Amino acid sequence: MRNIYEWLIFVLLLSVSFLEANAYSPPYVPLNLAVAQAEAIVEAHITRIPQRLSRASGDSAEVIIKRVLKGALKPGVFTVHLQPLHDVALGKLQLGKDYILFLRAVGADSQKFEVMLDGTRLRVEEDIQLITTAVELSPAWSEPQDGLSTLLTAEKFRIKVDEELDLWMGYRNTSIQNITLKYRDWPLDVHTYWKLTIDSKAGNVVEAVPHPTLTRQSINDYFSRSARSYEIILEPQKEYFFGLKRVNSANPGWGYKEEVDFKYYPMAKGKYTITATNLNFLNDVSITATGLTVWLE
Repeated sequence: MRNIYEWLIFVLLLSVSFLEANAYSPPYVPLNLAVAQAEAIVEAHITRIPQRLSRASGDSAEVIIKRVLKGALKPGVFTVHLQPLHDVALGKLQLGKDYILFLRAVGADSQKFEVMLDGTRLRVEEDIQLITTAVELSPAWSEPQDGLSTLLTAEKFRIKVDEELDLWMGYRNTSIQNITLKYRDWPLDVHTYWKLTIDSKAGNVVEAVPHPTLTRQSINDYFSRSARSYEIILEPQKEYFFGLKRVNSANPGWGYKEEVDFKYYPMAKGKYTITATNLNFLNDVSITATGLTVWLE
């Protein structure tokens, strides 16, 4: 009987370990979005790691920063803080290895940085090149307006002309109090959406075109029954990104494109600058994000 109990305990402990290692799978975050969210990106050599991360508060690791790809950190010895889920999401840091670390400041402390779960990876030369290019092309966060900074980025800065262009509109709370972002699909005359201004290098403006397979009646029928309405409580120093998907196409069956007012922006080959302005989103305060450049090839 004792052997049975010992076997059951062993199986239970093994199961807990397996679940702990596999219970968390981080959502996919495009590289350009991770670059936009990071306050610093560094190439670093790992010199000290914790034996085991605290599941409550995480821990710290010692690194030597060899090169700074983004931000104001300097090369040299540096302490980075690890999130409690770091080992589960990314695997344990490997002592003596070189990493590309995506970092963000912890709270209001500009000298204390936490390793992000998104973007961080073992150093590979081709990734260095990809990230360096993404940093160069990524717009900076805007100057605050009503306590919010904005940033507009793209999942890819260069796409084929027949590919779909996905954008990400970010809001960062730079104030000392919570800010509420309010999204709603209904009623249609006050629904939340983002108006894009897309200018080509040749000086032409890409005009928004109504979705070709939708009617006002079909839009009303759907959103009067299935509208979304939610609030995002944005704490100080936190940010939130909204996805604006497939802004340059309108294929049947691929959604209503409500985030861009049931329209799309047909784009030919060329270089474009894009701005985005929110409507019916921040208690009727409109904020425009600028500085994004993309290429269709």
